[in-house]
Amino acid sequence: MVDNGIDLALLLLVGGGGTAFSNANDWLGVGDSATAWATTRTDLVAATNKLRTGMNATYPVTGSKRQTVRTDFLTGGANRVWNG
Repeated sequence: MVDNGIDLALLLLVGGGGTAFSNANDWLGVGDSATAWATTRTDLVAATNKLRTGMNATYPVTGSKRQTVRTDFLTGGANRVWNG
């Protein structure tokens, strides 16, 4: 999780406001940059090959100390090497 996500999760935990994480407002993304991951990131690093797709309708699923998210990337839009 990146810094902004941690801050939002902690804020929501204490009722401090913000937008809750749901399939109505979430996008999962992939890109092809080989730049190392960092907690300070606020966007995908890829210069051109980055793709975001909305989360599937029945997700997220929370339980057993984890949260599962899922999206379906169509073949034509995601035919490349994926990195972080």
